[in-house]
Amino acid sequence: MSRLRVPSPKTLARWHGGLAVFWVLLTIPAVTLWRDSVPFLVSISMCALVLGSVSSMQAARADANSPSREDLERVDRRVVALLRMSAIRSDRSGNGPGPAGDVSLDDRA
Repeated sequence: MSRLRVPSPKTLARWHGGLAVFWVLLTIPAVTLWRDSVPFLVSISMCALVLGSVSSMQAARADANSPSREDLERVDRRVVALLRMSAIRSDRSGNGPGPAGDVSLDDRA
């Protein structure tokens, strides 16, 4: 079984953007040159293709801009470290359990 190579999100965004431009340009000859067909049906079909390509391009751009799993784990570790430092400071000052309350920092969901 062969494995397919998945293109990068930026490549997908370019691909779908190019398809959107292609469908817009194809709308004009579709309506003017193919007069025997139903122009309304052709224009609606072209509009659906344009909107589908634009939405796919936006999804690919959103995927390209989303943080990776490693980025989220690094931020999570940093937040836990800051909460621990805050809890240690509040214990040293004798002001009670600190901002986390009675919840253990090691029992995260």
